[in-house]
Amino acid sequence: MKHRMCAGLCCTALLALFSLTACREVPSNVQEEIGILDQVSAAESGTAAESSVQENGLLKKGTLKALAAQTDRELAENRSRIVIESVRIPDADTMPVCDVKMAGAPIDSFYEVCTALFPDDDTGRDSPYYTLKRGDEASDKDLPAYDHSWLDGEGHLRNPNVFFLDTANFFPRSDLPNYGLMYRSSGNLFGTQTGATEYSDYMQYIPLSSDPPEVQAQKSDPIVCSRAEAVAGNDSYPMVGGGEWALKDAVGYVEKLYNSVLRKADGAPLLTYSVKEIQVLTVVPEKQYAYFFFVECADAEGRYLDCTMKTNKKWIKKLIEGNQPFPMDYCSAVFCYQKDQFAWMQKNESFSEIKPSAEDPELLSVTEAARVIDELLAPSQLIRIPCAELNYVLVCKGYPYAQLWQQEYGYESDPDSPYADFNEMLCDRSCEFALRPVWCFRTEAYSDFDLNVGYRYLVDAVTGKLWITRVTSNLDAREEQYVQHIIEYVNGADAS
Repeated sequence: MKHRMCAGLCCTALLALFSLTACREVPSNVQEEIGILDQVSAAESGTAAESSVQENGLLKKGTLKALAAQTDRELAENRSRIVIESVRIPDADTMPVCDVKMAGAPIDSFYEVCTALFPDDDTGRDSPYYTLKRGDEASDKDLPAYDHSWLDGEGHLRNPNVFFLDTANFFPRSDLPNYGLMYRSSGNLFGTQTGATEYSDYMQYIPLSSDPPEVQAQKSDPIVCSRAEAVAGNDSYPMVGGGEWALKDAVGYVEKLYNSVLRKADGAPLLTYSVKEIQVLTVVPEKQYAYFFFVECADAEGRYLDCTMKTNKKWIKKLIEGNQPFPMDYCSAVFCYQKDQFAWMQKNESFSEIKPSAEDPELLSVTEAARVIDELLAPSQLIRIPCAELNYVLVCKGYPYAQLWQQEYGYESDPDSPYADFNEMLCDRSCEFALRPVWCFRTEAYSDFDLNVGYRYLVDAVTGKLWITRVTSNLDAREEQYVQHIIEYVNGADAS
């Protein structure tokens, strides 16, 4: 697989099917508890000058501007086993911890989005193709309103018979039941202009050859490129739907889709969307292609929100059960096999309010963040990181799911559920959230599209806490030993 370095502000020189989560403190000079650092000023939370500086004079912690100024030298002098090729730091004055309220624009905006995306269909407000479900309204009138969630034969958790969030749907084609758009009052949009459902099943929704599925699936590894490479180059590919589509034109199509149309469903303040990475997929033996776009967003100051497709909640079960903070999935994405048309699309949650709770906290340098990983994970191996990114990560401050199920919905949670009764919409409606500055490390093999390769490490830049996402399911004996070490740590054993 061809991988690229990240674009953006670089100094020198994307879920996961299987994942593990752990927390570990950095050296003692770093404050331990999120609550402490979020309540005090930068001066009060800072450490003494002599303990905040490395032997080579580089800051271990500092303001965003101070860290940006020393990153070139940090990479040049890095001698740890965490080999970082480039760094992306926001071109902003500060990066405060922010409390956020999750909500999209008023549901009336949904009509505007449908009109823009489906101009040939009846999208008037009195159209029979709209349905509106209010939160807590039973999805099936013949079942109890709060029917308990259950696991299907494939081990997937099926949601209770309620929506929790207001949900609007537009489905105008009976011959293509998935053709249309769905909106959640949290700001999420999901839709398709072709009848496709989700990107991982794209083979089912493209007019393929008559070859059997096992032959169709014998495709080459995707070509992966950054936005900068796509825009600067002249690469163009024949699409499955016919005709060639230049990558730079496809990037323009996707960014216009989000910033001119889908952003209408955002709350305030508005975010700006841009393509981060494109994967060019060979989908039929005749060398026809499709594009998959990972889309990230940034605030008005250019601070990016970290983008990742999926996290298997069973590996953060203990954090959820303990009502502890954990990172949320946050990603927008588009899959296209025809020019200027999306086969599948999703847009993230939105925020009705973003309010700083720690105005200008001192942040860990990239070297100190890498040291957190080095101390726990790299006793005998090199870990290569194409680009370390200082991003905002959406964090749930705690999910008291057991109390919510019992107190609000009148029944006991299922103690045997490997997903800890995690329900995304219930979490979105009931929990408190924050945007936290986090150093995001992805190994060179990491890909959000291929859920079987690579690692993703998140180091909170304020507290030094570490979340580890394990993706690959192909483990050799040494890696099995390593994973057991992490499992022991997650379960509270002494892994030092």
